[in-house]
Amino acid sequence: MSIIRIPVMPRGKRIKNPLKFVDERETNNASRSLQPPAPVAYEDTTSVEASEAPSQAPFQAAANSISSDGATRCSNSKSSSSWNMEIIDSTNMKKKAKIKVKDVCNLPRGDRVIVEVDEEGAAYGEAQGLLAGYCGILATNARIFPISFEKWSGQENGGMPKSFKDECFDTMIKPHFHFTSTEKIAYRYCIQSIAKKWATYRQRLWNEFYDSTMRREALVNNVPNDVPRDQWACFVNYRLKPSTVELCMKNKENRSKQTIPHTCGSKSNSRRRHEMYLETGKKPSRGMMYIETHKRKDGSFVNNEALTIVEQIELNMTQSNTQFEVSPNDAVGKVLGPEHSGRVRCMGMGAAPTNTFRNVRSRLNGMTISTNSAGSSSPTTSAILQEKINNLESDLHNSQQKVISLESKLQQSFDMMKAYLMMKEGGIPEALVGFFSAREANDAESEPTTPFDARRSAGDSNGHPRTNI
Repeated sequence: MSIIRIPVMPRGKRIKNPLKFVDERETNNASRSLQPPAPVAYEDTTSVEASEAPSQAPFQAAANSISSDGATRCSNSKSSSSWNMEIIDSTNMKKKAKIKVKDVCNLPRGDRVIVEVDEEGAAYGEAQGLLAGYCGILATNARIFPISFEKWSGQENGGMPKSFKDECFDTMIKPHFHFTSTEKIAYRYCIQSIAKKWATYRQRLWNEFYDSTMRREALVNNVPNDVPRDQWACFVNYRLKPSTVELCMKNKENRSKQTIPHTCGSKSNSRRRHEMYLETGKKPSRGMMYIETHKRKDGSFVNNEALTIVEQIELNMTQSNTQFEVSPNDAVGKVLGPEHSGRVRCMGMGAAPTNTFRNVRSRLNGMTISTNSAGSSSPTTSAILQEKINNLESDLHNSQQKVISLESKLQQSFDMMKAYLMMKEGGIPEALVGFFSAREANDAESEPTTPFDARRSAGDSNGHPRTNI
């Protein structure tokens, strides 16, 4: 009897989930949402129990599933690596342990991983690698952070609700990590890390499951594993919007203009900066960081353009007496120009102009305070003071803007009343002449002599106006 061979049709482009298995996947997704898989056993530890609060149930269900499918969500090799960690328990006793990312939720109740945070608000050391992997698992869990939201920030305009971020930090990060910084700094760093990984995850899903030859209905039905069907449908609709397509084209164009790659790999700048500090005994400058992160293992640079920039940075470093100081006018600032708001080149995630560009003399290096939870030196005094200063400066700026707005409205009302009296009465009534004369005299005295400043400071009692540039 002859054997008939049936040719195998090639799989469609980037279609990870064939449509004939859609029903089966929906059944599997439904079963996973109702019955989270049991956590993997962890030697000499107990799993974190679910909270009794009903609002925390979705987050706790997701936490129970992290230990079993965390390695799948965090596909890089770091997810299965063991990190040498320092643990602090509920009695403030410290111990050493090797922990995998997917086993963070299986730590004994009260045990937390100590995460060192530098003055720039960035985690460093091996704990940073463990925390980054754990944040990656959280970011790629659609139960915690749905992909159906159009963006991360701006909850009023389709962004991720702040309550989702707060609940994740309170129920899934704080119970397992102890940060040597204020909670506000730790929250900012963790949410920034999750935001970056959430955006990367959504882009990776689209790259894998989008096919330009498929119609919208086919794309909606091609649901990835571990993503609810309704979330995927919303995400497809968002990606197919003309405004989104235009934005993606602009981002792609801007990305093509970045012609100098770096050699950082998966290691964060904060970890690399700390390692350089341990080797040299000095905090590396931004210039040193730029050179280190654009150089290959053999000592050569990634391209000629990077080499040219490095030569200019080295020249500026040799001509400066404060080459180790991080400031807007350091070697990197002079060569590459001013920074964009919200980040500082070569400093990594967590660093911003408000917490990085500070007067070195105002830093209280080496001064630490103790906390009840740690029982030892933890956040630096300078970091806490700087945070308070930043908040005061922000409040002062907002108050000044309100005063300017009120002064403008008052002047408009004054002018309107004067114009009304002139039109109706033909002049200023005698009863109000003194009021208007006094008002105009005050305006003349406070009138600025320079266009840069509309107000005088409290210290300008000698009659010299303050100029803001």
